[in-house]
Amino acid sequence: MKLEEAKTTFYEASDTLSENVRKLFFAGIAIVWIFKVADKSSAGIAFSRALLIPLGAFIFGLVLDLAQYLYKSTAWWLYYSSKHRQGLADDAEVSPPAVMNALTFILFYIKVLCCAFGFYHLLTYIWFAIAKTS
Repeated sequence: MKLEEAKTTFYEASDTLSENVRKLFFAGIAIVWIFKVADKSSAGIAFSRALLIPLGAFIFGLVLDLAQYLYKSTAWWLYYSSKHRQGLADDAEVSPPAVMNALTFILFYIKVLCCAFGFYHLLTYIWFAIAKTS
């Protein structure tokens, strides 16, 4: 196996994980919506305070997802543009600095942790809701 294959495998796996986490964020928001508690005293929709924690985690995770891809696409476009202005052709060999991906990885892992945190609290809420009815 060439080192390039390991890098390609990592990028494919992280792309798939990002897609799945994004879907889980939306699924989590949908589940919280299902468990919403209508507030009888006002026209608005109130959520159980316990559901606000996972809802916040899911929304924050989506913001992190946006930030991750916004940063990644901007950083790589700026890198490409600077090399192109230096006169390098599109097929030239380059060695981008490793630090360029640092923020992408940080946002990626925080996003995954945010998803796990949200679902932990959502499942805890469901577990205790089931225990109350038993």
